[in-house]
Amino acid sequence: MADTITLSELSGQAAAPDPGYPAAPTGDPEAELLSGQSAALLPAWVVILALAALALDALLAPHIPGWRLMPWSGLLALDGALLLLLHHWQRRGLPRVIRHWPTLFAGVHWLTALGWGLGGLLLLPEAPAHVAMAWLGTVLGLNAIAITVTAPLFTAWLLGTLIALAPLAVWARSTELTTGGPLPLACGALLLLSLTLFAWRHHSRQRDLIRELVSTERMRDLLTERQELQQTELRRLRLSRREAQHARKELQARLERLETIFQSVDEALLLLDPRGRILDANGTACVMSGLSLEQLLQRPLQQAFRLQDEGQGLPLPDPVAICLKEKGSVDGPEDAILKLDGERTLPVEYHLTPRIGQDGEVLDMVMVLRDVTERRRQARRLSWHATHDPLTGLINRREFERRLGKLVRHAELHGTVHALCYLDLDHFKEVNDRSGHEAGDELLRGLTRALQGRIRATDTFARLGGDEFGILFYNCTPEKALQLAQGLRRTVEEYDFRWQGVEHRTGASIGLTLIDQRRRPMAELMREADRACYLAKHAGRNRVHLFQAGDEATTGTVQEETAQDGALQLRRFSPLHPGDRGAVCEVVPAGGAGTRAGQPADESDRRLFRSALAALGSGAGSLREGDYVAIPLRAESICDPAFLRFVTDTLDQSGVDPGQICFELDHARLINHMARARSFIIALKARGCRFILDGYRPHPDGIESLDLLPVDFLKLAPMAEGQGMDPEEHYRLIRELSRQGHCRGILTISGEQGDDRLRDALRRMGIDYGLEPEAASG
Repeated sequence: MADTITLSELSGQAAAPDPGYPAAPTGDPEAELLSGQSAALLPAWVVILALAALALDALLAPHIPGWRLMPWSGLLALDGALLLLLHHWQRRGLPRVIRHWPTLFAGVHWLTALGWGLGGLLLLPEAPAHVAMAWLGTVLGLNAIAITVTAPLFTAWLLGTLIALAPLAVWARSTELTTGGPLPLACGALLLLSLTLFAWRHHSRQRDLIRELVSTERMRDLLTERQELQQTELRRLRLSRREAQHARKELQARLERLETIFQSVDEALLLLDPRGRILDANGTACVMSGLSLEQLLQRPLQQAFRLQDEGQGLPLPDPVAICLKEKGSVDGPEDAILKLDGERTLPVEYHLTPRIGQDGEVLDMVMVLRDVTERRRQARRLSWHATHDPLTGLINRREFERRLGKLVRHAELHGTVHALCYLDLDHFKEVNDRSGHEAGDELLRGLTRALQGRIRATDTFARLGGDEFGILFYNCTPEKALQLAQGLRRTVEEYDFRWQGVEHRTGASIGLTLIDQRRRPMAELMREADRACYLAKHAGRNRVHLFQAGDEATTGTVQEETAQDGALQLRRFSPLHPGDRGAVCEVVPAGGAGTRAGQPADESDRRLFRSALAALGSGAGSLREGDYVAIPLRAESICDPAFLRFVTDTLDQSGVDPGQICFELDHARLINHMARARSFIIALKARGCRFILDGYRPHPDGIESLDLLPVDFLKLAPMAEGQGMDPEEHYRLIRELSRQGHCRGILTISGEQGDDRLRDALRRMGIDYGLEPEAASG
């Protein structure tokens, strides 16, 4: 029976716990195998014990009282229940049960043997011989079967056997079993010895099998662990290979993206070695150099790209040598150009960046060349606009003063003689008033072209503002300067200008001053030329005057006389409708008291304002009580906060009624200064001054655009400028303009010059003021 348990069965019993319960490793393979072997046979063993007990109960029942059988049967039932409980715990895989299985199983087995031994002591003395023999045979048979169940636990089996058979030996000595002499006892002892030897042999064999199985299981665990490690390493290697493949693909994609960027940028990109030879280049570099990539590779930078100075056309220093020397980035000069085939050049800017190794040496360099043709063209255009007058194309006041300062320093250092000339047009304002600002602008352009033909190529010709021009005569004696200035004056005098059928004649008042080695500030030279021009106008206009040492005192005397005599030329606009309104008298500078060449706008306007206040204070001229004095101002003046302070301070000191003052502003010149003009108007209207908006043209949208400028009068542009539309439509717009102006408290002024019939026509259109037939009075 012991040979029925094989290694595979033991392995299967130990490795296959009850599927209904989770396995719980104990860390002791022998205990696990013992528990597996014993637990596998426990149900059958309990059944055998139960059947043997029932059979003996049946044999003993006729001979033994029931009250003595019941305890014995109950003890056997308790033993069976404990065996089944151990089986249940083992199938659940409880770690403590499996770990202590030999002890637990031996204890329950001994309890079972004790139950049979006690049963023999209590029941057998009163049983007949055949029942005793049956009992003896059953106990011996059960112990023989128990060898299979408890073979690995030989000590437990042997002790259990002795416990179970001890009562039988005692009983045998007191019964007729001994009557046959020692032979039955000797046979019984021999049988017990044989059974013990068999159990020991079976025990040894089972222990060897268990050890072999444990060793096999350990080897299998090691192999399994090694396989798992190999699988883990294989998975890691596969993962690393996939990661490497992914990284390789990412790197390839990144290189492709960089190559795409490298080839698609507009700048020329070059990779250079420390010797300055080209290692790589993009398509833009090939196009810029006119060479293929194969021709560029390993070619020195200076041979492939000839960099020069734009001003003198000289080769630029080698940027590679500078980079190697300084171990840092190199930026090209702002005027760098790239010499192409023939005489062609390309404006460029370049930047060279080195890559430095750990030893501090240059490993390679990256150079970027950028085509800046359009940017330099834009820079030149902006520079031109910053230094030139957009109307005439001449240089402006800022550039003129810069060149004048440079010329002054040159004269001081080298002792050369030059001349500064201020030219101011005569009667230019009448052209604007009669034909409009478009005619005035065209006159300025035409005169500029005519004067440029008379000015030497070495001289400087500038428009300083309005109808004022400045000329620098280089290396010029006083006689030559007077000769050149007279030629300019005759050119202006002889210039024939017609605008829409109307002929206009102008002249030029010119002031000269010499620039020599005497140390004089530039501002002083400008004042001298200004005073000379002032005296030329005062002398009768259309003249040339060279500044002399005593002209400064003469200028002051003339200004005082002008203020005392009220020598202001006035254009009188009288009301066209009955009422108590006073006339509007527009100031026209006489003898240069107003707008002056060579002066800032606000300085000329200050002089004109002081002259007008002097005339109002003295009551001289044709001014009558209730008349308004209209003083023209330029946009530059009203944008200057200092000029506003000057006007308010001068008004406070003069004692003149501010309500008599009207400031005349040019509508076309205020387009870009609406916010500042509004602030200027509001500040002076608060003091009682009035405002005229000059050159206003009727528009189908009405006068809503004037909401930002709270003026008191609108001075209409000449009707000749309205010939672009139907005359009837033009007159209708004027009537609508007058109506809307009256609703806002704004009066209209016409600058048209004519007889009484024209005044009647203006009156019918709703115009409030018209120019009197006597256009000017002194």
